[in-house]
Formats: sequence, C-alpha cells, structure tokens
Amino acid sequence: MSAFRIAVLGLGEAGCQWLRALRAQRGFEIVALADHERKVVAALAEASGAKLYTDYRLLLVEQDLDGAIVALPPFIAERFLPVAAQRGIAVLKETPLARNLESAARAVRMFADVGVPLVVASRWRFEPTLATMFSRGSPIGAVHQFSATVMADPGEELGWRGDAHSAGGGVLLDAAYEVVDMIAATMGLPGDVITQFGRLSATMLDRYDTEDTATLLCRHSLGAAATVSASWRPGPPDVQVCVVGSAGRATLSKLALTIAPSSEAPCAVRRPGESESLAAILESFVQTVRTHPRGFPGQAADQLATAAILEAAYLSGRTHAVENPLRCYELAGVPHPRGPVFTSAAAI
Repeated sequence: MSAFRIAVLGLGEAGCQWLRALRAQRGFEIVALADHERKVVAALAEASGAKLYTDYRLLLVEQDLDGAIVALPPFIAERFLPVAAQRGIAVLKETPLARNLESAARAVRMFADVGVPLVVASRWRFEPTLATMFSRGSPIGAVHQFSATVMADPGEELGWRGDAHSAGGGVLLDAAYEVVDMIAATMGLPGDVITQFGRLSATMLDRYDTEDTATLLCRHSLGAAATVSASWRPGPPDVQVCVVGSAGRATLSKLALTIAPSSEAPCAVRRPGESESLAAILESFVQTVRTHPRGFPGQAADQLATAAILEAAYLSGRTHAVENPLRCYELAGVPHPRGPVFTSAAAI
C-alpha cells in the first residue's frame, strides 16, 4: 500500500509532538510542514525532507495530500479549514474543535458537504478501554454522577491562550475540553449549566482576559450531575475523574483507569502514554480516510454537543446565571441534536 501523504500545520508544542509521532510510524510520507514563524520553519530546514511553508493556505493549495494535521490556534485554524475542505483534504484537528459552537458547526458542515473526514483528536475517544467504559454497555451502568479535576501548566507566556477573542476561552476550553467531551458522550446534553470563572494569578489580571480557574456544574435529568474544576498552575499536568453509575464506579487518571463494578473486585488498566496515544490516533485517522466508514472515532459532528456545553458555560460566566445548551444551538443556528452519539474506537 502506498504511503499516506500528510502535512502538519502549526509547529508549536502540539504540532511538534505530532511530527515526532509521524516520524516514529511507518507508512507516512511527511510531504510538507508549515508555521507562520519563520524562525521555527528555519530551525527545521536541515532536519526535515519535507517542503517548508510559512503560508498555510499555499501549502494546502500546492500539495497533493491524503490528510493534514491542524495544530493551529482556533482563530487561525478556522481560516484554513475551508481550504482543506475545498481541496478534499481530510483533517485531523487538535483539540478544541473550535472556539465556539457556531464555528464548530460551520466546520462540520463544510466537511460533510464534500464527504471528507474531519477528525478531532480528543485522546480518550481512541482508547478502546475507555470506549467500552463510556459506551452504552458500560460495566458501571448508566452514569448519574461525574466529577473531574484538571490542572495544566500553559507556560510563563499564555500568548493567544490569554486572549478571549482569539482562543474562545481559557482553561476550561483549553485544558478541560476532553473531560467536557466525556460528559457529552456519556450523559448527553445537560438541561442547564452554571459556571464560576476566575483570573486569580497576578499576571492574569493585567495582561489577559481569559480565565485561569473554572468550576462547571452540569445538571441532567433525574438529579444526575457532572462537575468540572480546572486551573492553570505551574507543575506537571494532572487529570482526575470519578464516574459513578447504576452498577458501579470508575476512576480515571493520566496513568490508569480503575473500574469497580458493584458485584466484582476493582480492575485497573494502564492508560497509554502520549506517544502511544498519538500513534493510535494516527492509525485510526488513516483507516478512516481510506475506508470512509459511516461512523468513526473523533468525528467532529459527535462533538457539537461538547461545543454547546462549553458555549453555555462561557455564556453563564458572563451572565452569572444558569444557561441551557439547547439555547446555544438556537443562537448559533444549529439544529438540535437527537441525542448523545458515541463511536467506539474498538468498532472500526
């Protein structure tokens, strides 16, 4: 089988991680790389056999690609996703999908209209163990309580992440996207959400207008609820999730998933490291592009509910009131979802 011709747009920390993952895998031809910073491109000139660009659009127009990894800030990515769709280039998009629901829905429509896959690299969706854990056949039964704590270190300079217009939001959108995505997949849309945001570090007050601390409460039917606490702070990233269902509970960290059904002993499963995770996503992406299944892990349409919850969360942060995600669909002109949709990574 011929090599999968791919390009990477955006060579910041995330883009370089993808580039290392591609180089570690067989079956890929890295055709082109692009970053708007000339010094970044110049630093790769000797180490890369790919064609180098500082113009993302020119790369997409000139190159014959099977797929592209888009690791760009949301406000930049939304300018070039239409070019990829028009060129029939499948895209693997780094999280988040977009900075708001309207932009996310627009991207989903563009790629659906031309029948080209748009895949979002929400890591947990590509782990078979988690896919089983959060599917309808979950060993812990129907989920009625979900709580998560997320801590991340964005570095000394937030850059675009500190600008609400460019980023769409702060720590909740940037660091807690995947746990909100879990809520949408396991519990569906909440009836309402309420959020408390803060800018608690001294540098945030003067230099940035995104939040560095967030607490989100999602209220679902019959008293079910989900909470997320997220913060930017120096130190190693950390994620802790506890999920309680009708037949047991599960806890999730960056290292392991522990499942404790009510009638059985707990069972711990090691989670893949970052390099393993990226390799699995790349393998799934290639399979999706080459086989065009009706459903596939990470498909962008599945994550509109995630975008709606986040949209309602930021609206609540501005209004200091309870907000309804379905109302966000109306405001964005997006049809209401029929219900939660989940595609198992083990199903393709």
